[in-house]
Parts: sequence; structure tokens; C-alpha cells
Amino acid sequence: MVRAAVCDVTDEHQLQAAFDLASREFGELDILVANAGIASSAPIEETTLELWNRNFDLLVQGYFLTARAAWPLMTRMKEQGGASVVCIGLKNGVAAATNASARAAANHLARCLALEGARHGIRVNVVNLDAVIKGSKIWYGDWRKERAGAHGIDSGKELEEHYRARSMLKRDVLPEDIAEAVYFLGSDMSAKSTGNMINVDAGYVQGFTR
Repeated sequence: MVRAAVCDVTDEHQLQAAFDLASREFGELDILVANAGIASSAPIEETTLELWNRNFDLLVQGYFLTARAAWPLMTRMKEQGGASVVCIGLKNGVAAATNASARAAANHLARCLALEGARHGIRVNVVNLDAVIKGSKIWYGDWRKERAGAHGIDSGKELEEHYRARSMLKRDVLPEDIAEAVYFLGSDMSAKSTGNMINVDAGYVQGFTR
């Protein structure tokens, strides 16, 4: 029976133990999805060092530590067609947003890993999401009020309508939409793609990759 490992992605020892378990169970690792995340929103003068470090530790250092622990298992896959890393990013990594910092580093880390991983047959790509409200627990707490306040609107249903109306396609973005993009980048359907970003945001022009 395959076991699951639960770990804190900011703890390199817990991460190493998790991937040691993966090595014993499977031998190699062909797909890694880095999707741990948190949400906070504050103006620069109200951003404490504790809040900044919490975001950086999870959204940047956590992705780095996860990739580093997985790397030895993924390099073994070269003769079998290579491995794939998919990082869940945000449109804030491409487009600046009010009261939201510490996002772009994770996206650039993925591109650097794509460069380093190519010789091992490891592809690294990013899915940039935006405004995934339905089905996301992030929006249940203070984050909802903070983002509504940043846009000067009510935190009730008006927030969903704001993001829907802001998008070019005027559609909600759902968790399953993100999952489909991850599936594409993790599968052989994107075997010739690395260093790329796919935006799943119903169309947000400021987030266009260039």
C-alpha cells in the first residue's frame, strides 16, 4: 500500500523525509507539482518583517526546498523521457498588484530551474492563476476583506462580480480549470515545453507574459 507523507514545505528535514519515502515507494519521480500557498495583503508601511518572511518562506523558499529535494529523483527519469515540474504561480508574478508583494521570485525561480533542468530532461513550467474564489478556502478569511478593501468594494458577492467583470472573457476561474492546465504541463502533451507560463485567469491583459 502506498503511503502519504505530510510535511511543512519550509522545513528541509521534513521535505527530505517525504522524498526519501517517495524514493523507497517509487524509485523515481516523474511529476512534481509545487502548489503550497498562502495569501496576505498589506501596504508596504504595514508589512511587518514577520509577514514578509512568512510569504517568502512559503512561496519562494518552500518551492526551492521542494525542488531541491525532488531533483535527485527526477534526474533518474532522463532515459525514460524526462520529468516535469509544475509550479503554481499568480498573475502578481507578472503584473503588479496593490498591497501584494513577494510573488515574482517564485516565477523567476521556475525559469532558472528550467534552464538548469534541461540537461537532465526536466521540464519546469508555471501555471499563473488569478481570482480563483469558488472552492478556495483562501477567500474565507481576512484575505477576502483585504482584497475587497484594496479595490474599494464590498467583500460579499460584489467581489466575485468584480473579478468576473475585470476578466476579458467575463467568466469565473475554478479550481478544475487550474487542474487541467497542470495536467497538460505535467503530461507528455507538453513534452516540448519548458520555461513557460500559462495564465488561467479568464483573460487579464496586464498579466500577459512578454
